[in-house]
This record gives sequence, C-alpha cells and structure tokens, in this order.
Amino acid sequence: MIDGHFFLPADYVSRHEPEYYDDAASHNIGVLFQPEIMPIAELLLAGTGRKRLVDIGTGNGTKLVGAAAQEKLGIDFGSNLDYCITHHGNAAEWRACDLGGVIPQDLLEAIGPDDVVVCSDVIEHLPDPSSLLHLLRAAYEAGALVITSTPERVLVRGADHLGPPPNAAHVREWSLSEYRAMLSAVGLPPLFAGLTLNNDRDDLLRTIVSLHEPRLQSRFVPATSRPLAIISTFNEADIIDEVIERWLHQGCDVHVLDNWSTDETWARLERLADKFGAHMVLERFPAVETTRGSWVDILTRKEEIAFCHKGRWILHSDADEIRAAPFKSLTLADALQQVQEAGWNRVDFTVLNHRPVNNQRYLSGHSLGALSHFEFGTKPGHFLQKKAWLQGSERVHLTSSGGHEAGFSTARDCPYKFVLHHFPLRSQEHGRRKILRERYPRWTEKEFNELGWHHHYDDMQDHEMIWNAGELAEFKDGWWEMHGLQIITGLRR
Repeated sequence: MIDGHFFLPADYVSRHEPEYYDDAASHNIGVLFQPEIMPIAELLLAGTGRKRLVDIGTGNGTKLVGAAAQEKLGIDFGSNLDYCITHHGNAAEWRACDLGGVIPQDLLEAIGPDDVVVCSDVIEHLPDPSSLLHLLRAAYEAGALVITSTPERVLVRGADHLGPPPNAAHVREWSLSEYRAMLSAVGLPPLFAGLTLNNDRDDLLRTIVSLHEPRLQSRFVPATSRPLAIISTFNEADIIDEVIERWLHQGCDVHVLDNWSTDETWARLERLADKFGAHMVLERFPAVETTRGSWVDILTRKEEIAFCHKGRWILHSDADEIRAAPFKSLTLADALQQVQEAGWNRVDFTVLNHRPVNNQRYLSGHSLGALSHFEFGTKPGHFLQKKAWLQGSERVHLTSSGGHEAGFSTARDCPYKFVLHHFPLRSQEHGRRKILRERYPRWTEKEFNELGWHHHYDDMQDHEMIWNAGELAEFKDGWWEMHGLQIITGLRR
C-alpha cells in the first residue's frame, strides 16, 4: 500500500496529536468552505442517475441536509455527529464512525453503485488515513462515484513549508502532485485531480479536488471504430489544415461540407484529402455554386450524412473548433468508446472562446499557442453544445436547435463534458472580414429575421476585437488543473 510518509517529502513533519475539529462550534462564522464540492456532487448525482449522497466526515451536516438527493447518509463521530442527530434529526441517516480507526465491515459493504461519496477536507485531520483510504477505495470498487478534497499545501502555505500545518486540527497537507500519486497508489486513480475554491469569501483556487468515476475508469476499452466529424467550412484557409489534422490524430474521420469558400480553403482541403485518403470525404455544398448560405440546409445535410453511419459516433463541428476529451491521455475516439461502455450515447461540450489580445497577425497552424488566452462561453448557445452522439436507427434533429443539440428520443447524456476550443476571431483583421464582409451578407434573410439566428456578433465593434489579457484565462502549464473542474462539470463561477 503506502508507507508512513503518505507520499509527502521525507523531511516533512506531521502533527502527532491533532485537535478534534468541532464543526458544530464553527458553522456560524459566515464563510462557506469548499463551496463547489456539494453542488458538484448534486450535479453528478442527478447526471449519473445515482440515488444516495454519502458524506464521509459530514461535520455539522448542514451541507448534506441542504443537498438535493433522494437519500442521504452522514458519517462522523463525537460532538459533530451529536449535533447532526440533535439539529437535523431524520433529514438524513446518521452513522457513527471514527475514520481514523477500523472501518466496520458492514459500512464497507453498505456503499455501492447508487452512491455518490463525498469526503471533503477530512483526510488531513487523521493521524493515519489508511482506513479512510481503504473505505474510499472500497466504495469506488463497488461502483460509487467518489469526490474528495483537501488543502493544497504549496498554494496555501508556500513551497518551503514542510509541516506541521499551522491549523492545529490538521496532521499533514499535500501538494496536488503528492495527493494524486497517493490516491493512485491505493487504487483510487482520479478521473480528474485539480483545484477548487477554498471558500466563498477569498475566491482562491487553493483546495485540491479529485473525482473518481468507476463507470468510466474501471475498464478501458479501445475504440472499436473511428468517430466521424462532420465539418462545415467557409473561408477558413488559415486554420483548416490544423483542424483537419487534429481530428485525424484524435482517431476520427472527417466529412467536410464546404459552402463554396472564396479563399484558399477548398484547395487546401483537396491537398489534405490526397494526404489522408479514405479518412477524409470532401463535398461542395450545395451542389450548385452559390453566394448565399443556409444554415438550415447545412444542418439538414449533416443529419443525412450522420444517418448513413449507424452505430458510429458522430461529431457536428465547425472549421474553427478543436475538440478534446476531458480524460487525460485519451484520444477523442477512445474517450467516446468509454462513454459508450458506460451506457451514455450523447456528449455535451464546454466552450472555451480563444481571443486575440494584441493586433499581431495570427500564426496559422498553432492556434492554442497563438491564441492562448480564452474565456468560458457567455452566450446562451454556449451552454448547450450536445454535438456528439452515437448514431442509432433514428435520424437526429439538428435544425430545431440551430445545431446546438442533436435531438433523438433515446438520448442518454454523459454528465462529464468534453472540451471545445473555439477560435472564432483570430485577429482584428480576420474579425472585420468575417463579421462585416462575409457573415452578415451571406446568411439568408429568413434565418436572420424569422429564426433569429446569426446575431451573436451584433454588439461587436471594431475596438472590441482585441481582448484584455488580464481578464482572460490562459492555456499554459497547469491550465487543466485550474479550469478542468469547470469544464468537466459545466460549473459556473
């Protein structure tokens, strides 16, 4: 298992006799600690169809009692549990257990696949967390979704801090890399390990959060077929090579609908088709050259193409998007296979809009580097991106939602969102051309006026096509640990 250092530095000094943390005595201080943990648990409880919320180390029980769950179980001991029983009564089931001692066998066996287990800021209080880790591993192996959190030592104390923690109730504290390594070593590999808010007052990402989902992690099944990305293009010559090559490297095939581009897009697509052969299909759409575009017609054609590929994952995409799986080291093809094995057949995406922060020319072929600053989607359409689905015998509907949702009667949504890197405006010059000279004159009057589509750039003025870097997040080392929780869960901060 693990030695007495628990993956901490060899010269780290732990506290031998921590104070008992009386959560009942401190619940009225006006600060909510780990404010995102319980909302995430609620979100995933509903999204995965599980029934019971199990709060290990429930403290005063207030968060558990206030959570939306069909069934609730709170586990603690001492004055904390006494407070729960006295003040919350039958609002939840309460179970006494000293998590630093031997875990009763019946408790180990009581947690199963219908449970979401939360263990928030508990492990740092235990002189020997081995029993708690055993309980969490048993829950995970039994099929429960497990969520843990603990303070991030380096961010909270500084890189030179080697214990013991200033908090007298804490025995030891981990860095993110140390904590991730320990969890993996005891049989709890994280689906995600990153950062969450420490409290709702300071708004600082200084707490580690880990998600463990056995439905996606217990058994790896490589992709049995190549997903098909159906991509629509119009004048995307500066980005199309990179986008197509990324799709192919992600284990996908592509079918491109070019809406009669007037730049070099078509010539570039032909060269790519020669390079990738059977993995790429090109189509001019519509068949007769036109100077106007109909999004309804394009979406209808995408529905037709998808319907010809029953049993295959389909991704409806645009030529200024790069998609990625939220599970480390997996291609899109393998990640979608895991989703399918878990019983889900439709995937939602979290939109990251990458923005130019200066007036430099866009460096073609290096989108994530050239446009490394991004913001989360803010418009209503950004929050509905159900654009990947396992094609069944029923034709999906894209037109009714303007392409934001693949609609079909048997849809079962994966509760873990994938990543959509969006590069809509790649420089000030590109933005002016796309919005003022190409976009508005091209789409049909019906879509503009009757359907109300294509208006999301109406408020965009020339001077707004350069963003303030200080107001954006940045795609750099450590970005996933900082922002991955929002991406996977769709959580809004």
